[in-house]
Amino acid sequence: TPEIPTTLPTMDEVMGAEGLNSSAEIIQFYLEQFSENGLNVHTIHAETEGMSQLDTFAAIIRGLKKRGARFIQLNEIAQRLHLAELPVCEVTRTSLPGRAGWISAQGGFHRSPS
Repeated sequence: TPEIPTTLPTMDEVMGAEGLNSSAEIIQFYLEQFSENGLNVHTIHAETEGMSQLDTFAAIIRGLKKRGARFIQLNEIAQRLHLAELPVCEVTRTSLPGRAGWISAQGGFHRSPS
């Protein structure tokens, strides 16, 4: 099964990071992180972006739409992939500053595409 990895930190990882204490700072952080030329994948949590930070999340969405961002489902990306061309990589456990517990991350290449 192909993995389409998150490319941006989750909001709970960003909140309280050095220099990111207000909603305005968090909004600006995300607007600066999004790439206009690549795929941006942002994992959202119902309890953060959907509840306690809904206004902040809505402002991020509005800002991205003003910049011409399109929002699509990951299955649309997955359907465009050519499985035989995808590298196969190890999955490793690691941790991130500001994140409780372990996360899964891309490890070394297991094999090159066929």
